[in-house]
Amino acid sequence: MLANHQRLRHAPTHRRADPPAGSRWLADVYDSLADGDSLAGFLTELARRVPAAAWVGGSCAINLAAAARWEAAHAGSDDYAIGLDFVQHSVGEGPSVEVLDIGSSARIPDLASERRWPTFTIPARLDGLGSLLAVPLTLRSGTTAGVLTMYSTSSHAYSDDDLRRLSLLSAELPAALAVALRLAEQRHHAAGLRHAMTTRATIGQATGILMARHNCTQDAAFARLRDESRRRNRKLRELAADTVEGVSGQRPEVQAAHHPTD
Repeated sequence: MLANHQRLRHAPTHRRADPPAGSRWLADVYDSLADGDSLAGFLTELARRVPAAAWVGGSCAINLAAAARWEAAHAGSDDYAIGLDFVQHSVGEGPSVEVLDIGSSARIPDLASERRWPTFTIPARLDGLGSLLAVPLTLRSGTTAGVLTMYSTSSHAYSDDDLRRLSLLSAELPAALAVALRLAEQRHHAAGLRHAMTTRATIGQATGILMARHNCTQDAAFARLRDESRRRNRKLRELAADTVEGVSGQRPEVQAAHHPTD
């Protein structure tokens, strides 16, 4: 956590963003969703556009907890917001964590007078945080999927009107969030399928090598591979890769399937 604080020292100056023309910002959000190749990329683009769209100042962070088992699901408009959000969710304490838990908005006018969540607020004040807004991100079903947080280095930077505008903006996002989550899930399943196909091919190659080496049937060769895996307490895919590498001189790609969680 201390290492993370070091990169927060250069806090951005609070400046109220210029509003976008009409509702073009939401069309741009959908464009970034269509053009992007990752959930994190989409969330980063969204976080960069939120201040102007809601006409508020400061730095924006988005944490989409609903996608944590598929891809990195947190992003921000700058390193300052990312760092503060990381601290909150790492220690499991803070206004954004509470918004995510209970599904209601929060406005902290002056962090210096805030006595809740000391594990977060004390280091955050040292990093220059003055005030913040946090609103839930919900899906059409009403499920809270994440939280959107605005951070300002100024105290009393956000009014009730700012909170209202930010809440109205978040209410425009359920469809985009649902599509982003669905795409993330599909990429996760596709990666799992590719991993399974690669692993199966490697085990098949190793079985063929053992058939030739021991002049035995496919079932007998696979049994040898399986028994050796158990005896040596090694993954079957890893032992199969060893067998193939011993003959071809090249190691197949059989790494464990990747399941990012942040």
